[in-house]
Amino acid sequence: MTTSQIKTARTHGVTSVSQFAALEFLMDHGRSATGPLGEHLSTSKANITGVIDGFEANGLIVRSRDRLDRRVIFVSLTWLGEEVARAVHGRPALV
Repeated sequence: MTTSQIKTARTHGVTSVSQFAALEFLMDHGRSATGPLGEHLSTSKANITGVIDGFEANGLIVRSRDRLDRRVIFVSLTWLGEEVARAVHGRPALV
């Protein structure tokens, strides 16, 4: 990872390995329930909630609930989240 990528990540509150991995997962898979995201990161529900809270506070993701099962929470990258994820992981922006 380059210095520029690290600086971009830190500017948007992305500082942990879990956060970097979560950004990449959401960039690659799009909208995801929190369960599969947590499984991919091999982390606890409490930790994934903290990651999501931080992303939401920084405008990187939005949460939504499943219409049929309100216990299921989906997360997806915002436009800013997509841009940050691409910058952090060294991928070109979508056109």
